[in-house]
Amino acid sequence: MRHELEQLLTEVLPELGLDGFHVVVTATADPTHGDYATNIAFQAAKILKISPMEAADKICSALKLKTGESFKKIEIAKPGFINFFLSQKALLKSLDRDTQEVASEHFKGKKIMIEFTDPNPFKEFHIGHLYSNIVGESISRLIERAGGEVRRVCYQGDVGLHVAKAIWGLSQQIANGIWKIAEFDQKSLKGKAKALGEAYALGAAAYEEDPHAKEEIIEINKKVYASISSAQVSEDNKMVSELYLKGRQWSLDYFESIYERLGTEFLHLYFESYAGVIGLELVKKNKDVFKESQGAVVFPGEDYGLHTRVFINSLGLPTYD
Repeated sequence: MRHELEQLLTEVLPELGLDGFHVVVTATADPTHGDYATNIAFQAAKILKISPMEAADKICSALKLKTGESFKKIEIAKPGFINFFLSQKALLKSLDRDTQEVASEHFKGKKIMIEFTDPNPFKEFHIGHLYSNIVGESISRLIERAGGEVRRVCYQGDVGLHVAKAIWGLSQQIANGIWKIAEFDQKSLKGKAKALGEAYALGAAAYEEDPHAKEEIIEINKKVYASISSAQVSEDNKMVSELYLKGRQWSLDYFESIYERLGTEFLHLYFESYAGVIGLELVKKNKDVFKESQGAVVFPGEDYGLHTRVFINSLGLPTYD
């Protein structure tokens, strides 16, 4: 687009009696100054023996007769710069041309899996997840345009301390009569997501500030892992299991409503609750690779020029890796 604009200026200037100019158009660093800018009016002013602002006005008048719908506006800025604001139509045309260049069938016959977004159930969907979604979806569409078959997948941490903190927060609200489980069910998706976010914030604060609450959250974490690894739920684990299953589904439903708005459709959702169990067994079977350390099982990375990493914590639970 910059080269096209330079070519257009080169064609317009002779009409104003300005020949032999080397036209330079640059992309602007500040979007409030347009998409592109040129200082050609300063050179033109010397030839025309007028001020740079007057020269810029003459150039702009000539340009506007030839640019059609390419620009939303062409603006003159003191002391004589010309700023160009591209129209949406021009931006889409430029993007289409660029993607046509990519569409060289470079990825034809290839299947590519792209993992992105990755929000965690029981926590809020934030701007970082939105950024990841935009980047992942953009890459996916470019590869598809180039002939590839893209498999969009999403990995989500549906177990772990963050889950236990949210469940603790929910259980406290229920125990204190603030909410009943049935009332949670009646909330809108947005309301459920907000309730989970508030419950997580409550649990996260209690975990740091209240030793007794911290112990309760650690116990809830154990119960969550127990409930997903056992076909039967013990009597003292029913409340935790119910809140876990409900909260997890609320989160997933809410995330899905966001994906629908963003135009993303995942082929598969991967979960830590599933991968963690597999990882736990792999670590246990490879005792020659991992070693015990202070009640935990770690990978001694220093032996390989890396750093030590905990794979099973001192409670016997897999870590998020």
